[in-house]
Amino acid sequence: MIELRTLGAIDLCHPDGSAISAVLAQPRRLALLIYLAKAGAAPAPAFHRRDALLALFWPDADNESARSALKVATHFLRRALGEGVIVSRGAGELGIAADAITCDASAFEHAAHDGRLAEAASLYRGDFLPAFHISGAPEFEEWTERERARLAAYHRQTLEHLARAAEQVGDTVEALTLWRRVVDTAPLDTAAVLALMRAHDRAGDRAAALLAAREHEQRVRAELDADVDPSVRALEHELRRGRLDSEVRPASHVVPAIPTIEERPSVDPTEPPNAPTHGKAVSGAPLDAGDIAATSSRGATRPASRAIGPGRGVTVGVAALAVALVGAAFLTSRTPSPAAPLRRERVLVAPLENRTGDSRLDALGEMAADWVAQGLQETALVDVVDPLSAIASRRRV
Repeated sequence: MIELRTLGAIDLCHPDGSAISAVLAQPRRLALLIYLAKAGAAPAPAFHRRDALLALFWPDADNESARSALKVATHFLRRALGEGVIVSRGAGELGIAADAITCDASAFEHAAHDGRLAEAASLYRGDFLPAFHISGAPEFEEWTERERARLAAYHRQTLEHLARAAEQVGDTVEALTLWRRVVDTAPLDTAAVLALMRAHDRAGDRAAALLAAREHEQRVRAELDADVDPSVRALEHELRRGRLDSEVRPASHVVPAIPTIEERPSVDPTEPPNAPTHGKAVSGAPLDAGDIAATSSRGATRPASRAIGPGRGVTVGVAALAVALVGAAFLTSRTPSPAAPLRRERVLVAPLENRTGDSRLDALGEMAADWVAQGLQETALVDVVDPLSAIASRRRV
């Protein structure tokens, strides 16, 4: 069968794979073919009245000129595609012969409707008829926009169903990949971002969950000039406090974080995961006056390309411990009262300050702090205090 691609890119090929360039070079005649084929040609042809086609593709032409143009276009398509592809029903209707053309947009809809969701997701390679335009045909343009929006919404529903199904069977990596795709299709949607944040947390990468929240906030402010939905901030708050139900995670499902909005490498499930947390983390306990506060807010933030693995986590933990000890020595020299001795076994890691001038990197300071805190916890040498307790302690001190 002739293959017609309309999702993500436009292409038309013979059964042997060779492009039908003559049709691709004629936008209006290609648009006529797409419109006829989109309705589906199996199991039986779907016919369109010639009068409706005239109004759709030649609205400004008089009746005689429009009919002549349709006749010429039909003859051209039959010659380029082969006899028997464009069929008539009486003198007033045109359609595509059954099993003559396969259209990816129609195949996508049929697969999704029949419950073959994985197949449907693989067929959707992008928007319907991207950057395709013909002049002087506003009704066709409106039809294209409606179809584009409808198919995109259908695609998103398909991904959401697949993501929830993956979560139900415990496939954390697949669920995370699918929620990323959902957010890519609807970056301003609050529900999608919340689901992605929870998926990151279940995968053991809380820093990436916080980064997803920050990226979403930046998009909302830039494109809508509005504040982020309170539910995003509430979930972000819970993530920082470590109170989600997914606190215990299988280490084999840990995946790298998304480094930036522009660069998103594919997830490699075979990559060694981060080691699980074994440190004696103190969550929610207020700092005493003599507790150590290893604060890194004076350093410039640098972009990170992926989450820290086991080996790098130990390195970061050692480095952060050194920072903590330096901070302890500094605080010892500044502590006026000997009655409040420093407690070197308790450490606070504060977010790094972004001094690059690029606001898109703000979230990386928090990610770095989370990684340092995780590295410290893995050493099992110190207790790491959450930032909210630090704020309360700072006010008391």
